[in-house]
Formats: sequence, structure tokens, C-alpha cells
Amino acid sequence: MRGRRNPEVHEAAQRALNDGRQPQAVRLLEAAIRKERRRAQRAGLLVQLAEAHLLEGDRQLDLAHAALDMAWELLPAIAFWPEVKALDLEMAALDGAPLGELAGRMADLGEPDSGQASYHAASALLLAGQSDDALELLRKAHEQPLPPYLEWRVWSLAGVALEQLGDFELAAGSIRQALSLAPAGELQELERLALADCLLESGDPAAAARELAVVKAELLERPEDRVFRHWLQARSEQLLGNPSLAVGHYGQALELSHGELPGTQGTPFDRYNLTIALAQLQADLGHFEDSLASYREGLELADPAQLSLVRHEFAVTLIESGDAEVLGQVAADESYEWRPEALAELADLRFRDGDNDGARELANRALAIRPVAAAYLCLGSIAMEYWRLQEAVDWFSKAADTAGSGDPTWLAAQQLLADTYAQMGPDNADRLFLHAQTALKYTDSRNDWYLPLRRHVEAARRTLAGTDRLVN
Repeated sequence: MRGRRNPEVHEAAQRALNDGRQPQAVRLLEAAIRKERRRAQRAGLLVQLAEAHLLEGDRQLDLAHAALDMAWELLPAIAFWPEVKALDLEMAALDGAPLGELAGRMADLGEPDSGQASYHAASALLLAGQSDDALELLRKAHEQPLPPYLEWRVWSLAGVALEQLGDFELAAGSIRQALSLAPAGELQELERLALADCLLESGDPAAAARELAVVKAELLERPEDRVFRHWLQARSEQLLGNPSLAVGHYGQALELSHGELPGTQGTPFDRYNLTIALAQLQADLGHFEDSLASYREGLELADPAQLSLVRHEFAVTLIESGDAEVLGQVAADESYEWRPEALAELADLRFRDGDNDGARELANRALAIRPVAAAYLCLGSIAMEYWRLQEAVDWFSKAADTAGSGDPTWLAAQQLLADTYAQMGPDNADRLFLHAQTALKYTDSRNDWYLPLRRHVEAARRTLAGTDRLVN
């Protein structure tokens, strides 16, 4: 850091920062500032204090601003120091300054000539979404002298930039390096959480779970970091096929986030997103009562843009649990993106209740908006009820074409096509064989459709071979 300063205080504060003792560094600097009467030395200490505050991100941004403003008043010449320009640039980015303003400040900074200036300028660029430019500055920072408290942070910031660029493998390597250099304590544990998050994004939940298993949770001081940890653990367990463990972690995250933590708002682990993730998992496990309770809380937390989606998921769960009181509200919402699917689900429910006319009307309303495989399936099933077999074939074929190979609705269409052709007689044996054999490849042997499909395949084979024997 340029300018006159008290070497003893500077070194003591830097040692505290190197060890991850940021509050102690702040106390040392504040005490020295109170005692210092020389303007230049005091200004230098204030700049150092501004950086110490800024290392906490936006949590102490106001204090960083205040320290730098005082330094400027004492010694206007500090405005020309590259480190001060870089600190001011980062604070502007944290304040949400527009990209044009940041570009102007960056141009005024020019080519940073110190590791500190490069780091803080890179941080500003990263906050502004300029990941490539930030990464270039971080590479330059590696080539310049850096204090230990910034050396590991350069690796950490590079990991964030690489994540934003979608290179999770390189990002994980960079964060691992930051983890190896970070001081023991909370800062190291936060890097471990960042690494686990990156490993999850790269599709390696087992590696993420190994990192999370050694996190020292008691060192995480902020509630939002403890919530983040449980969210990561829930995602890991869910991807590893341990849904019950995932439910437990979602529940613990929600307990910690009671009343909505300010540090989680707008994140994938805010209270709304946690609640919906838990509700979905509970429904998958068949815990419908718990799932419906979670969805009801989600409805209270949802903003207007999220409300219809939550209602839809709630309605689907209600259907699976034998109750459909909300589905009509979802289907009536004309602004809802998935309204045709909701109408098709409601049509299927009406069909199962024996209301063919109501089901037909709802399925056609869905198709008037866009092709929906489930609506075609419903119309085909209605046609089957009235023994209009060729019409049923037409609807089921459209369902298969709309759903696409391998989709559950596509499989249902193949099964129903096989069943329909079986009822249409031996003249359709070739089509019966085609659809029954296709469906059989995707149907589990424990499924109710498995044995009927096998019988259809055998019957078609005999007919195609010129045998008219009935299937027992």
C-alpha cells in the first residue's frame, strides 16, 4: 500500500489478516488511527482500514466507504494511488454502479501495477459480470507480489469467475488451491462449501458429499452459511439416491432460516426455494400429507410470478393423494406458462371420475393452446370408452409423436396403442407387434402392463406366422 504508514501497525494488521483475524486487524488499525496525528500516516492507515473492511464484502461496505472518505479528506493525493482507485472501483461495483460507470473508472485505473490493485479491480469486474476480464486480471495478480491474505483470495475469486464461465472442472481446481492456502477457521470452511457447490454443479455429488462431511459447522458464524451447508448436503444426498437424508437436511435448513434470513433472499436456498424443494421430495417419497403442508407454506411465500407454478405442483400432489381442489384455480390462470398441462391433468381427472364430456372439453381447451401429449391420451381413452378404435389410434399416435421417445407419456401411448390394435383384430397384427414390442422394452417386469404386453407380442407373432390359435 502506497503512502506513509506506521510499519509496526501495518505488519501487525497484515499478520492478523493473514491468519483470518479480520476483526483484530480492524481493531489494531482503528486504535492506531486514533493515536496518529500525522495526516499522511493517518490517511495511509485509513486506506488500510478500508481494505480490511472491504474483505468482508458488502457486510462492512458502509465502514469501508467511511474510512476511504476520511482518508481523502486528510490527503487528497491518495486519489491517484492505484490501490485506492481499485478499492473505490470495487466499492462502486458493490453499490451496484452501472457497467458504463465502472468501465470509466477502470479506464482511469489503467494497468494495475500491484497485486492488490489487480485483485480489487478483478473483484469489481466479477461483480459486474465481466468474468473473462476479471480472470485476466487475476492471472496478472498471480504474477505480482501478494500478501498471503490476498493470495488465497485470488484463487478463490478465479474459481468464481470460472464457475460463471461454465468451466466447473477448472473452477474446482482453483477453489481447492484457495482451500489449501486459506487460514484455518471460518474462511477455510467457507471455501470448502464453495468447493462442494462447484462439485455438485460439475455432476460429482459423491465428491461434494466428501467435502461436506469434513466441514466444521461450528465455525460457520453466519446463519445463512449454515443454511447453505444444509442445502448443499440435501442436494448431495438427493443426487446420491438418499431422499430421506435429503429431506432431513432440507428440514434443518428451513429451521435455521425461520423468518427468512436477509443473506439468503433471492438465492436458490432462500426459504421459498427450500420449502418447494422439500415439498417435491416429500411427494416423490409418497409422504403426501407432509408434502401438502410444505406446498401450503410455499403458496404463502411465493411471489405473484411463482404462484401459479406452486399451485400447479400443489394440485398435482393433491391428485396423487386423492384430492384436486386447487387444480381448477391453476387451469383458470391464463397467464400461467403451463396452463395447457394443467388443463390436461384436470381432463384426466374428470375422465377417471366418469365425466367424459367434461374431460373432452378440458382436453380440447388444452390443445387449443398448444399440443399436449396428456390431452391426446385423454381423448384417445374417451374414444376407447365408446369403442371408436380407429379414432383412439389417431389420438394415441399424436400423443406418442408429441411426447417423444422414452417419455412416460410416450410409453403410455405405446401401451395403449398395443391394447387398441389387439382389440382391432388379426388384420392389425403387424402394428400390434410393433407397439407391444416397443412398449415392452421400456416397461418394468413389475408393472401391471408387462404381462398383457407380453401376451400381445406372442399373439401377434402367431398371427404373423400364419397361426390363428387363441392366446390362453
